[in-house]
Amino acid sequence: MISAENFVRKAGLFVCLLLLGDGLLPGIAVATEGGQSVYVPGAYGNFGMGALPGPGFYFGDFAYWYTGSASQTVRNGRLQLNASETVYANTFEFTGVSSSTIFGGRYWGGLYIPVAVASLNAGATLNVLGQTVARTVSGSQFGVGDLYAIPFGLAWDTGNVHISFYEGVNLPTGEYNVNNFVNIGLNYWASDTNIAASYLNPKTGFTFGANFGYLINAINPATQYQSGQVFHVDAMIGQYFTQTFGVGIVGYAFQQTTGDSGSGALLGPFEGRAYGIGPAVQGIIMAGKTPLVLEAQWIHQFDVVNQFQGDYVQFTVAFKL
Repeated sequence: MISAENFVRKAGLFVCLLLLGDGLLPGIAVATEGGQSVYVPGAYGNFGMGALPGPGFYFGDFAYWYTGSASQTVRNGRLQLNASETVYANTFEFTGVSSSTIFGGRYWGGLYIPVAVASLNAGATLNVLGQTVARTVSGSQFGVGDLYAIPFGLAWDTGNVHISFYEGVNLPTGEYNVNNFVNIGLNYWASDTNIAASYLNPKTGFTFGANFGYLINAINPATQYQSGQVFHVDAMIGQYFTQTFGVGIVGYAFQQTTGDSGSGALLGPFEGRAYGIGPAVQGIIMAGKTPLVLEAQWIHQFDVVNQFQGDYVQFTVAFKL
């Protein structure tokens, strides 16, 4: 018998893994303004979606590297063609779980602070009076991104099934200047409503889960760019081979449900979609008497429309304070 469920609950870390990436970083793979978004593709899909540990405070560290390209995008009021971007980002995550219940579910919330460095190259080839004119512009930026808060979350457990509902809010507190070629902050509010559920068989170690979310963006007042609304799904299927080691497959689907708008939307509605899939591995190690949950993922994007397309490499660590 592989008592994976009991072990992870003792570690008290599934909630941290659930939240790694929930709007915590400037995502690069969506057809919203500048190709950035509150949503980070694939980051919601991990071991233990929907499961919640016991009461207490938890810390998580979520790091990712992304490289991708797009034929065209609009950023800071400017049209960019043949763009390529690389992002290294890290989010410090603080999550609290209460013993109080509402509607039978345990209450929880969190605050997440991202730090990132992003570099961008963009160019265009134009025909001017019969002459070919090419220009390439590049830039980079390092700074603190927008804060992301979960003021309200509830979680329920029914046998081997775990369900969590939570409301996330993106606060436009990150570094942003409309004159910058690259920005870390988004400069607009956003709400991200999610429900996650997972199943874990403690006898066999088999697990699967999914996270469904709907993202509503406010307008960027500096550029008058209204990014469209987004429906996103993340899923995983995995197998624990021991109490401390499991492997799986993660994937995501992204669909913009409303087009971009506003005077700053130079490409019109520019609705996008994308899919991604890749392997995941989780390990649990002891640091003294403290169990640490480690998880790594690689996600390759495909069937991409009106978005950056590339690869994500993600790593997470979480523990109880």
